[in-house]
Amino acid sequence: MSDTDDDPREESATADESSGWSADDADEPPESRHGPDIDVDTAVGYLMWGALVGLGILAVIATAGLYGSLSAIIDVWVARRYQPFARSALNFAVLCVAAAGIVVIARRLRRQ
Repeated sequence: MSDTDDDPREESATADESSGWSADDADEPPESRHGPDIDVDTAVGYLMWGALVGLGILAVIATAGLYGSLSAIIDVWVARRYQPFARSALNFAVLCVAAAGIVVIARRLRRQ
């Protein structure tokens, strides 16, 4: 071979150096590697708070939509004098489901 022939191994080594990665990085202890320092407990806590807020918003939207839809059904299927009782039972059931979800998430957040 002549001196002008390019060695493919040299090209890949040059490309690796320009990207900031080298084979020596694999031998370094994890403490010396660069990257995000994420605490898992903190990340899970933020996810739980996000779930709590999401469930609260979902409960409000679902309650409004369900109330509108089921009020129309109650108007058709339930006699006029029993409609307030049917609507109250419906609202109470939706509220209980939403409260149960919120309590579960709040207890998990409190444990952290």
